[in-house]
Amino acid sequence: MTKLSLLERFASLIERIIIKIMDGVVSSKERLLLPWFSQHWPRHWLLSANALTIYRACIALGVIAYLSWIDWRYDQLNRAILFSLIGFAALLDLFDGIVARALDTSSSVGSVLDKFADRLLLLPIAVVEFWPRDRVLVWIGSSSVVITLVITLINYWRINRREVPTNPFAKWTMTIASCSVLLGLFPNLLPLANALAWLVVVSGAIAVYKTARSLRMIIGTNSA
Repeated sequence: MTKLSLLERFASLIERIIIKIMDGVVSSKERLLLPWFSQHWPRHWLLSANALTIYRACIALGVIAYLSWIDWRYDQLNRAILFSLIGFAALLDLFDGIVARALDTSSSVGSVLDKFADRLLLLPIAVVEFWPRDRVLVWIGSSSVVITLVITLINYWRINRREVPTNPFAKWTMTIASCSVLLGLFPNLLPLANALAWLVVVSGAIAVYKTARSLRMIIGTNSA
């Protein structure tokens, strides 16, 4: 057995583990929350799934503006404010998908908005946190984010506005990225945050590759 085949088998094993973990998390979340949201969530456009995603994007823009003029790393109050904003945005991220499924309003537009809102929130904070410590990490991570968003837009505008199927590495990557950014708000936890950020880069590269393959398969199917 060659080293390449061993590596492929190992990668396949890791993927199956991640799929099992993420499927378990998603199914548990829906089992716990979906019935309540289906019965009690207000049917108002200001509380629709897309509206929640837009609110999250607005929080991200506010965080970017906040980061542009504060020295938050050495200020406990500023770190607490950022931590609270990220936490609130994470709640909106948790709710928007549930609301979309509960009200049967899932759409490709919402999927695109969700991807942009996630990265708009996390990337600027990650750049501020890790740029002084590891610029290579920032360049690679930022490039991965840009490639992911470009693939998302190509898919939306060129393939009848269909969504490229999500892959477990993408969800896994965003989960780790959120943890890394939150830990990075605290200077004494920066080494751990930096290690997680490199894990994000590796997982993100796999996610980009798998998303690109999905896009290529869809293009091939549509062209046939």
